[in-house]
Amino acid sequence: MNNTCTTTPAKPHADTNADVADHDSQLALLICGAAVWMQRDLMHVIDLLDAQCRILRDLIKRLPRLARADRELLATLAQRIERQRLETLALIVTPDTLRRWYRQLVIAKWTHPPIGNPGRPPIDPTIAALAVRIARENPGMGSPGIALRLRHLGHAISASTVRRILRAHGIDPQPVRDHDRDWATFLEAHADQIAAIDFTTVETLERDGSLATRYALFAIHHGTRRVQLVGITTHPTSDWMAQQALNLTDGFDGFLSRRRFCIMDGDGTFSERFRSILAHAGVRPIRTPPQSPNCNAFMERFFRSIKQECLRRIIPLGEIGLRHAIQEYLAHYHTERPHQGLDGAIIDPAAGHTENATSDTPVICTSRLGGILRHYQRIAA
Repeated sequence: MNNTCTTTPAKPHADTNADVADHDSQLALLICGAAVWMQRDLMHVIDLLDAQCRILRDLIKRLPRLARADRELLATLAQRIERQRLETLALIVTPDTLRRWYRQLVIAKWTHPPIGNPGRPPIDPTIAALAVRIARENPGMGSPGIALRLRHLGHAISASTVRRILRAHGIDPQPVRDHDRDWATFLEAHADQIAAIDFTTVETLERDGSLATRYALFAIHHGTRRVQLVGITTHPTSDWMAQQALNLTDGFDGFLSRRRFCIMDGDGTFSERFRSILAHAGVRPIRTPPQSPNCNAFMERFFRSIKQECLRRIIPLGEIGLRHAIQEYLAHYHTERPHQGLDGAIIDPAAGHTENATSDTPVICTSRLGGILRHYQRIAA
């Protein structure tokens, strides 16, 4: 008995493979179409952005400097684009600039920041300012002396460091600096031995209604700025001036008894007789050149103060009224008025300055000459 087995080709399987192939081809066509559409839409967006960039580039003649973060962003994005394409896209900077920025970005990645600053630490500005102050206030002191004084103040630096500090501030070394003192330093050093005298004229109203010109002679001490009213007269005769010279050089309470120099102008009232009395008492008269008020600046500055603050604001009634006004102003000048030439200090602080006063204590006002001169101070605690 023969068993015959007949094999029939699997047609349904062949049809299935054909269907799958057909489906894949359709899907590929669909994907290609979508990609083409997306690329065309992306190109439209790129063209629009490119047109805007070009318009802005033409409007802005000089582009602002880009920040570091912006440069790094452009350099990173430009690295992904080929050179030929980059030639047409780089509108703000050139492709070479973008490449250079990228190289700098790579270098920065592999460059480690330094740990601390090399070399010696810089000099503290406070120490440098103190060294400069000591040098300027002491022209005869050298760098070793300044270094020793700084060491006593708690700043241990060497003399060579002091020399570098002074050189950086344009201060000469000690031998040169010692011979470069100015007149202000010289006069300040000798101020205790210098005085000055001068006249000022004031018109007073007399009993009969007439005006009388009175000459008020003042003396000022350069060191303390103390002022004394020497005398008032309508006729500064030679005898009157001689008597004032004797009063000024009196050994007991004369204003010039402990002075060596007295500055005065070339007025004829300061006669040979007047000057010889001063010289005999050991006070050397120094006459200023003609028309040079700056040579007697302290006296001129006092005249300006007393006229502006007092004499031009009152009507002096005779010599008695003038003398009273001057005495009141001198009391205010010595005990109540701060002075710029003394860094705001008062000449006689024991009488005019309130001790132990705090910012919470009340402020009181005292006045002179009916309120023309006023002084404010706090009540002592």
